[in-house]
Amino acid sequence: MAAPDTPRKTCVLSDICVLCGFSFIEYEKKENGELVAHKHFDRKLRFNKERQENVYKVTGINFSDNSAACLKCYRSVESVLKSEQKTKNIKEQICSMARKVNDTQLLQLLSPKRKTITKRMLRSPVITLSAKKDKTLNIETVMHKPVHILPFKEITNTGVTDKPKIVRRSLEFQDPHANQGEIES
Repeated sequence: MAAPDTPRKTCVLSDICVLCGFSFIEYEKKENGELVAHKHFDRKLRFNKERQENVYKVTGINFSDNSAACLKCYRSVESVLKSEQKTKNIKEQICSMARKVNDTQLLQLLSPKRKTITKRMLRSPVITLSAKKDKTLNIETVMHKPVHILPFKEITNTGVTDKPKIVRRSLEFQDPHANQGEIES
């Protein structure tokens, strides 16, 4: 009986990332002699004009049009370009601020004898924050009682006493002109 083959991984050098060397096609030979191909084309970015220029800006190497880079490497190239652009913008801001300061100093120094500039501060340096906190206000407080308002009496009952009328009803037929079941007092 023949000994089993040693598992091997074979990378195709004609289809690799030009920046890190990652192979987009790998052949794996298993112990039983079976040959399996792994294709990683979802991670492959072919060079177009823009990508080729971006890689050239970072590496300084001009690659051919049929070259490719993996996603990871190309994202790194883009992040380098973005950080360089941010650095360039910050450098321009600092230079413009320095020019403004230099221009204002030249405008404020009217004579060659003048060496200092006096500016008014927003807060006096003599008064400290602790001195402000120690101030107490002399305010007298007076407690007032709330006013109690009595409810209004009905206006129509000013002359009538509050005694209820007693009324008696009966089920008997009575004369309509007679007493309507009321008890007179």
